[in-house]
Amino acid sequence: MTTTEDRLTTEYTEDTEDRFTTEYTEHTEGGLIAEYLNTWKTREKRGFDSVCSVCSVVTFLKPEAKSVRLSGLFDVQWLGELIRGGPCGPVSRSHQRVFQEGAKPMAKVLDWRRSEDPADFIHQAVQALTEGALVVVPTDTCYIALASGLRSQAVEALANFCGPGQTGLFLVPRSAEESADFIPSFSPGALRLARKVWPGPLIIQHGNGSPASTIDCLSDSTRRRLQTEDHQVRLWQPGNQILGYISRLFSGPLVGGLPLGKQPEGKQPEGKQGVITEVKQLPESTEVELVVIDTGSIDGIGAPTVVGIDGTVGRIVVPGVLVPEQLQALSQLLVLLVCTGNTCRSPMAAALMQKKILDRFGGTADSIPIAVTSAGVSAMGGDPASSGARQAIRNYGLNLESHQSTPIQEYMVEQADLVLVMGFRHRSILCSQWPEYADKVFMLAGDQGDISDPFGGPIEVYEHCAKQIDRHTSTWLDRFDPSSVIRWETRV
Repeated sequence: MTTTEDRLTTEYTEDTEDRFTTEYTEHTEGGLIAEYLNTWKTREKRGFDSVCSVCSVVTFLKPEAKSVRLSGLFDVQWLGELIRGGPCGPVSRSHQRVFQEGAKPMAKVLDWRRSEDPADFIHQAVQALTEGALVVVPTDTCYIALASGLRSQAVEALANFCGPGQTGLFLVPRSAEESADFIPSFSPGALRLARKVWPGPLIIQHGNGSPASTIDCLSDSTRRRLQTEDHQVRLWQPGNQILGYISRLFSGPLVGGLPLGKQPEGKQPEGKQGVITEVKQLPESTEVELVVIDTGSIDGIGAPTVVGIDGTVGRIVVPGVLVPEQLQALSQLLVLLVCTGNTCRSPMAAALMQKKILDRFGGTADSIPIAVTSAGVSAMGGDPASSGARQAIRNYGLNLESHQSTPIQEYMVEQADLVLVMGFRHRSILCSQWPEYADKVFMLAGDQGDISDPFGGPIEVYEHCAKQIDRHTSTWLDRFDPSSVIRWETRV
């Protein structure tokens, strides 16, 4: 006896407009009278229709005609509009059961590029996570899958959906600071690294040495999925505005994973193996409902780097886009010295502090745990140090012959661990322009006031200014604690 499920085969292929075309193959005589796509709620008062895991494609056919089989990822709502064309009668329960029993959930793809109300997509994603579904979202590097950390079944489904990859599952904090909620023993060096890179392509693997962490409030099965073989936990805050909206609206902890799907033929660029950059590469089915936010192909820079941090020792666990040299630079304490034009005071201060750091800690400028740079709030950019500053700094065995002025930029203040300004006016400018960084902006001379501006004065004024700077940079040097700076193992 021929079942209704075997009566008609529908194949979906992508055309040049990235949409789906439909081919109907009739295996016996008789024509297609009408098709009807019925989407209905999985639960009472769900809040939005599920067109993923429980959808009924009901066909009204002549007895000899074949029925419809669906496969692959597609937007069910759009498909319904495509094939809806004939008179639709009432949907029989027998037809509904044919397509529900034993059927795997299918993906609901939300095309961000064609959305008239992107906020609705965000709310659908948050609702889906709350109800135990998986949600696939874009990041700056690739697509990732998300599940609610409070839904053990969803986390299990996420692990199976992503497969046995090197990255494993990871927690998705809303900020670097939230990492300390997940792992109270999160080291100062790891926190500083997260602040500088996140949102960005870096997964941090860290031990959980506290029994009072947020992780310990999760189920046993979820904790097992999150922990590595050596009982460490991975955290990642990827960069993407859509993910940022979802994480802010979702109230519980988010668990993420990198799906292993269908990869394009041919050799992929170094660092991009296994990274999914298009929705069509995703696995075709899941154990639970799947919602996909599709923003098109991601021209990402590659896979995130996975690093393990144990105290002040760091190592690369899985290579990615961040290389050892970049990790070393990002791990350093960064001191930013600021004056007006970046031609007199701040260049002299940077040169003097750099020399003292090298004398104190040894090594080279690239290997020491503290880096120093300078900028000016009114700098034009590219101007040399003033002749008086060049002459005054020679008394300390230093030179500013190659110095070029740099205007202050927000990223410089953001990346700096400490910002030392020459005068109160400089602090006011920085704090008013970027108030979120005010807690790391200080006067070089402390409560002793401004460092006098020697610009345009005789050499004696420059030499007096250099003596002031020399005294106050020594005071700040004694406050630095490089013991928290991560030192990276050379082997990968």
